Amino acid sequence: TDIQFVSVCGIARMASLLRALKCRPTRGKIVSLFLSSEDGGPGGPGCTGHSAECRTMILSILDTIPPHHLRVLYIESLCYSDFPLPVVPVNFPSPTDLHISGPLRDESFTTSCTAPRLKRLHISRYIAPPACLATELQRISPQLTHLHLSPCDDMSMLHFLHAYCKFSRPHEDKWCSFMMSDLPQPTISPDAIPESLSRITISISRNHAMVGGEYVRLRSYMMLAQECQDAGLASYQIHSASSDSPEVESLCGCGRSWLASLEPKTSPRSSSLQRAAELKQEWLEHSLNFSF
Repeated sequence: TDIQFVSVCGIARMASLLRALKCRPTRGKIVSLFLSSEDGGPGGPGCTGHSAECRTMILSILDTIPPHHLRVLYIESLCYSDFPLPVVPVNFPSPTDLHISGPLRDESFTTSCTAPRLKRLHISRYIAPPACLATELQRISPQLTHLHLSPCDDMSMLHFLHAYCKFSRPHEDKWCSFMMSDLPQPTISPDAIPESLSRITISISRNHAMVGGEYVRLRSYMMLAQECQDAGLASYQIHSASSDSPEVESLCGCGRSWLASLEPKTSPRSSSLQRAAELKQEWLEHSLNFSF
C-alpha cells in the first residue's frame, strides 16, 4: 500500500520515516507531507547539535520522496543553523500548497528551488524579507495566487509593504515620520510581482506590534495604506474584517487584498508547541479536503 499522507514530528521520527522510505522499492507516492522539528520533548529544537541534524534530516526526506506526487508540504522548522532551509528546498514540479517556517534569511530565497504550480505560499518566522523578494517570488512561484507572511521583525515587513505598494511619504506626523525616516524609495517593478497574485495576508506578532502600550506598528500600516498608490491607480481602502484575532484590518484595492492581523503574545516555548499543534491540525484538515 502506498503512503499518501504523512505527518512526522521530531528528529527521531523523521529518521524512522527516512529509513522506511529507503526500504520501499517505490519510495511511496506521498501527496501531502507535514514535517516538524518540534516534538514537545525537553530542550526543544534550538538545543545544541539539534539544528544541523534537523536540517539534514528534512532535506534527506525531501530528496528521497518521489517529487511528482507531492501536492501539499508543511515544514515547521526551528533549526537555527548557519545554513537555513531554502523556501523551496528541492525542485518539486507539482506542489500547489507550501508552508515553511524559519528561521529563514536572504539566502533562503535566493537559493530556493522552484515550484511552478505553487498557488498558496505561507512563509513564517523568517528574519527579514530580502530586498529582491518580489523578483524571487516571480522566479520561485510564477503562478502564486495567495501569499501569507508572518515575519519575526515588523520593521522589515514595513520595508516590504513600502516597496510593494509604492507608498508615498506619510502625513506630517512625528511618530509616523520617525518610523518612515529610513525607508528607501520603492524599487519593485509591477512586472516583478506574479500577475496571478490576488491576496497577501500579513500576521503581525503582538510581541513586535506593541510600542508604548499602543498598536503603533499596526496603525502605521493602516496610515500607509491610505497613502498607497499602486502604479498610479487609486489608493488602497481599509475596511474591517471578521477574525478571531484581537484586532484585524483588511487593506483592499486595485484587485488585490491585504489582511493584517495581530497575533496573541505568548512565551517562545509555549508558542512553538502551540504553533506546531495548530499547523498539524491545519495540515490535516487541508489535506483531507484537498482534491488530488
